[in-house]
Amino acid sequence: TFENTNTIGISNANEYGIFVTDLLSLEPEEQNFFTNTLNITITNSDIRTGDDAICLKVTSKEKLWTDPNGNPRPRVVENVHVKNCYLESDDSALKFGTGSGNLTQNILFEDIIIRNTRYAVGFFMMDGGAYRNVLFKNLDVETGSRHAQEYAVFMDIHQRKIDSKVGRIEGIKFESCTFKTKGIFYLSGHPQQTINDILFEKVSIVFEDNLDNSKWKKPKGNKKIKRWESTSDFAQQNAKIILGNGEKIRFKDVSIQKASPNYPIFWEHNAVVDTTNVQIQ
Repeated sequence: TFENTNTIGISNANEYGIFVTDLLSLEPEEQNFFTNTLNITITNSDIRTGDDAICLKVTSKEKLWTDPNGNPRPRVVENVHVKNCYLESDDSALKFGTGSGNLTQNILFEDIIIRNTRYAVGFFMMDGGAYRNVLFKNLDVETGSRHAQEYAVFMDIHQRKIDSKVGRIEGIKFESCTFKTKGIFYLSGHPQQTINDILFEKVSIVFEDNLDNSKWKKPKGNKKIKRWESTSDFAQQNAKIILGNGEKIRFKDVSIQKASPNYPIFWEHNAVVDTTNVQIQ
């Protein structure tokens, strides 16, 4: 248990579980990270940082240690619950990656206020693993940062190296969330692997401005990672919600308010999208 503490960095925790409560982190350059870790609860915390507020990542090697019975345990991030928190970040409030070599799954973020951030939620898949079964519930988001690019939700499958295995992002749900942003939503898979089963349900989106993204290049989560011709980059497309290389992307009971009546909302490429009761004002 971590209580009334400052910046947290946890790696390679085993099955016994970690509980973080009343975390006050006001470090301008620090990242609160959870690497290769099982059974984490973070609650009632106030995190304001110049790096990622909460970052979940898996290092690329498949196995590191043995469990209490002497069996090898894969490196995973699994069974994480974050609730009743206030987050500010000059980068990502909630970040997955870039370390993504194996499995990150069964994650719940609920009742979270996010302010003054470049990315409210960022999925950076680089190392051939999988992000699976992640629920965001009752997020109250208002982005806003010093950066030229801003994303309410960023989701992308890239490759750390030209020959890196292509990973997966699947089973991601946003439920009863509100977003206010001058930026965009970017959801894209890889030409070789689509993102799959992405749901926005009972979500309210307000676009407060129209940033000129005509010259943007998609972020990679790490300046050292290169751009490859084999991957996709749609960040410069003229729309507020950019959808590429995806299957079963659904918007259900979603209200969208845009800053300009003539500015396009959706742009799609190689994406199977279903919209049910989507109201655009």
